[in-house]
Amino acid sequence: MKDKTIIPKVNPLPPKPKKEGTDIPIFHSVEGHKESKKILAGMLVSFSKDGFGEYWPLYLGSNQIGSSTSQGNHILLAERSVSAVHAHIGIRRLNDGSIVYELMDKGSSTGTLLNGKDHSVYNNYMKLVNTDQINIGRYHLVFIALDNKELGLQMNKDFKGGSAITEDYTAQ
Repeated sequence: MKDKTIIPKVNPLPPKPKKEGTDIPIFHSVEGHKESKKILAGMLVSFSKDGFGEYWPLYLGSNQIGSSTSQGNHILLAERSVSAVHAHIGIRRLNDGSIVYELMDKGSSTGTLLNGKDHSVYNNYMKLVNTDQINIGRYHLVFIALDNKELGLQMNKDFKGGSAITEDYTAQ
């Protein structure tokens, strides 16, 4: 059976005619950010499945991870070693403006490892920090914290650009 991991919030566009010597697929985020007003607060990155790399955005609030499409998961890892509802990453901004990142196993059958240690028996939140390593089933994930305030990232009020993608794929 072929593994069908779904990358939320990122949809591949139909293939653009390739230039000679290029074989890079084009991806464009078309959901989430502007429409839902969610604030990007982190990423999960993995090279486990095929060596090319996969990534999943994490937003302020609840980020549920699992293998089932019918359980309200935000991050779908369609692999047998991942439980239907496997883990949860909660991200919240405190009154002082700092962001807290927390991981909790949701009673999965294979457990959740944080930096090589099994924390699933506690069924309790574990604090996450930038570049922590998380094992969920056969997935080895790296957590990347993106605190826009801490990093000094903000909206440019003078920005007048449109999308960097100029081709119209809607008719294809």
